Amino acid sequence: MKTRFQAWWSGTELPDLNGANDLDYDGGYRAPPEPIFPRADPAAEIGLGGKTLPPWGPYRIQAAGLVWGKGQVNPGDEEYIVDLVKIAALSPDMSVLEIGAGLGGAARIISERFGVWITALESSQFLVGEGMELSVMAGLSKKVPVTVFDPSTAELPEKKFKFIFSKDTFYRLENKTDWLDSIAVAMNQTAQFMITDIVTVGDNTDESPLTKSWRSSESDAIHLWSLDGYNKYFEGNKLSTLHAPLDITEGYCDAVVSGWWRAQQAMRKLKRSGRLRNRTV
Repeated sequence: MKTRFQAWWSGTELPDLNGANDLDYDGGYRAPPEPIFPRADPAAEIGLGGKTLPPWGPYRIQAAGLVWGKGQVNPGDEEYIVDLVKIAALSPDMSVLEIGAGLGGAARIISERFGVWITALESSQFLVGEGMELSVMAGLSKKVPVTVFDPSTAELPEKKFKFIFSKDTFYRLENKTDWLDSIAVAMNQTAQFMITDIVTVGDNTDESPLTKSWRSSESDAIHLWSLDGYNKYFEGNKLSTLHAPLDITEGYCDAVVSGWWRAQQAMRKLKRSGRLRNRTV
């Protein structure tokens, strides 16, 4: 089962064993549906940081959904996401931009909760196709379109958005300054923005063994900024009046732990059902 789960996560499709590959996001069973939009060639992935991402496939998406929730590819359930953006006081008349949307799961949650229109940008062409299909299935094809973007080109329309946010993406962007400058251009006069990012803290420039291990295990390039680096960027910048850093490490860690706990419960349920006979995770 460990081999199958690793294959699941990396997007490799193995022959079905006892129906275990029919695991749905919420612990039920189904065969992966054919997409409404054509699947992109995984070899055509743009990739963040100049590296080609391992190909996303339907089983890798299912595995991510098993851990993080349906339509999600990173930590944070509905309550976590709503709590993140509630400070923006979102309303239906606001146009919103998300940078690094994955499958658009967070964008759909926000749109359904607050009635806003969201442009969800994602660098993976495969995730864009799958995410757009999920928006269509949710009746949100117009309110939450999932669109491909090139992370190496920081170009956004001028003064278009009332709220811009990016969740767990900026540490993968090398040209952070360009993107922050572009965000400033894309915000209208009364707009707000929010970024959640993984940053280094303190004066010690040596990475911990854990950080080195994480960096080496990622197929993508990791470009960490320090908290001081962000603070220095915002000094005297036109975004400075909106800059209020907040440490959400504890809540993020809780989201990671709860995600894996839910996955563990789902796998135990599968094992009790007999679908994973003689297999362990």
